[in-house]
Amino acid sequence: MIQARTAMWVSARMLLWVAVAAASGCADRSMVAVERIPVDADASSDAGACVPACGAGYTCCGGSCVSTLSDVTHCGACGAACSIGGVCVQGVCACPSGLRDCGGECVDVVSAPTHCGSCDTACGAGEVCNGGRCASGCSAGLSSCYGACVDLFSDAQHCGTCSTVCSGKPCVRGVCTCSPGFTDCGGDCVRTENDPLHCGACNLACAPGLVCALGSCLASCPAGTVDCGGACVDPATDPEHCGECGAVCPQPGACTQGACSCAAGMTACDGQCVRLASDPMHCGACSVACPGGTVCGNGACVGACPLGSQACAGACVDTRVDPRNCGGCGIACVLGADCVDAACTCPQGKTDCAGVCVELATSSTHCGECDKACPAGALCASGQCVESCAAGLTNCAGGCVDLQTSPFHCGACSVQCDVGANCSGGVCACPSGFASCSGVCTDVTSDGANCGSCGVVCPSGRDCVLSTCQCVPPLTDCSGVCVDFGSDPSNCGACFASCSPAQVCTSGECVSACPPPKTNCGGTCVDTLSDSANCGSCGGTCPVGRACLSGQCACSPPAVECGGQCVDLSSSQGNCGACGTLCTGGATCQNGSCVCAQGLTWCAGKCVNIKVDAANCGACGAACPSPGHCSNGTCH
Repeated sequence: MIQARTAMWVSARMLLWVAVAAASGCADRSMVAVERIPVDADASSDAGACVPACGAGYTCCGGSCVSTLSDVTHCGACGAACSIGGVCVQGVCACPSGLRDCGGECVDVVSAPTHCGSCDTACGAGEVCNGGRCASGCSAGLSSCYGACVDLFSDAQHCGTCSTVCSGKPCVRGVCTCSPGFTDCGGDCVRTENDPLHCGACNLACAPGLVCALGSCLASCPAGTVDCGGACVDPATDPEHCGECGAVCPQPGACTQGACSCAAGMTACDGQCVRLASDPMHCGACSVACPGGTVCGNGACVGACPLGSQACAGACVDTRVDPRNCGGCGIACVLGADCVDAACTCPQGKTDCAGVCVELATSSTHCGECDKACPAGALCASGQCVESCAAGLTNCAGGCVDLQTSPFHCGACSVQCDVGANCSGGVCACPSGFASCSGVCTDVTSDGANCGSCGVVCPSGRDCVLSTCQCVPPLTDCSGVCVDFGSDPSNCGACFASCSPAQVCTSGECVSACPPPKTNCGGTCVDTLSDSANCGSCGGTCPVGRACLSGQCACSPPAVECGGQCVDLSSSQGNCGACGTLCTGGATCQNGSCVCAQGLTWCAGKCVNIKVDAANCGACGAACPSPGHCSNGTCH
């Protein structure tokens, strides 16, 4: 998730972090920093020149020292501005992952009603943009905000309620929350481990000339780190200063030995990490865009998605495992969560702390247990706060980790293995018989959507058995076609044993008429009272999600119909307990009631963590005086 902040230094020197718009779905993206360092107040500026000269890694643009590697208004060169909502990565403008450049503005074509599915494709009056397609209503789990179907749980532009914008913060369960490793200081997400304005704790600014390292103000940066605007960073591993100050890595990715790399299964294209197997703007290769009316499936532009995948804004995704489309288009998982069987869950080794998946063994803000923060300058190792990392361990964002075995920091900090993969010797690998498919270790010996290898989909009527698509009993293979000897009029009782045009096949025999209460539908005896493909009459097919009950297509219990959609009132976020009852403010729908997640408290219409919320510190309405912050329910 993209982080941003805006703050003024106590001295004449200033650091300005310009906010960048966050994409809905998400996925977990690191902070994109845009640094501006004006000259000292007593220095002179002649005709736009910077006096004294800018430091290493910075360029003088209009009298200000900026990093042309990350500055959105001077990207690659002075005056080269990026599109609205864009980011500057390694001196190249790009839209954040999940967004598309439409006429100079980065938009989410999954939900934008004026750019639905593709640029300039506008929905008609009364329609909404639902999963990249114009429709009469939003899918279950999504809410309509001015024609855009969004997930109020994760959309940073509509967090909890429509138009509630998270300025520089990700949206977690409908509440604007800082990412793991960041602290909320007066509404800004900062890294207190090296932030010169909040060094060690909120509002503890270093004096002019000092730098911040490990939560302490020092005269110079420790060995192995460099000074980037007063913050001591390791250019070998820092994704915001990879190799040099201001060199921001594309996301989701990591910085390894001073070089940026994308996560497993992804490729760097135009400043962002994409999946060539499904990205409609980079289908099969960078910059290969699919034409209108087609989607990207298995790295090729096709007319329809393969079986086992669903089209979400032109990308064929598996909603069973896609964390940005978990269970449906646009339904994004919270920070650090995986999508397993169409449900969001924290991966093994991480714990849900007020809506954020964290590793208690190494998190300096949740060390050993949720909300247990280590003192300024301390690190977290094996769930205990320590002064320094033991031999063989590496400091990754305040936590001591083993780069040889950690699945969240495999080989280098922030290099996360695919879901189900192990880290051995600093290298991610799936278990034997599994392959990495769309970021998930998949059993290719039995997965019908990836049979034998990724993207090999078994056709209808076949299961994947020992990496081969085979007919599902009672079906039998007849020259490559799975047939039912009991009802197929062309293969009645045996392959190619055809019934006459006047006969039907029932129980493997050709007969002149179907036994009651079945009906002859194309030579097959079916029960029109319960057959979803012939409901009420031959050819009466029920839509997906509905069953044939007494000859009528209806929602399968316990689901009921709400606004044309079948929903479960016991768990539907937008129909909790009754149609139209929306859970907001970070509450979830459990057993038909809106409740806060464990560790959160309902205060003034939203779920908050009273251990760290400065407006509700220790109790609802107990606000900390400014300047100040809340830690463990106490104002400091």
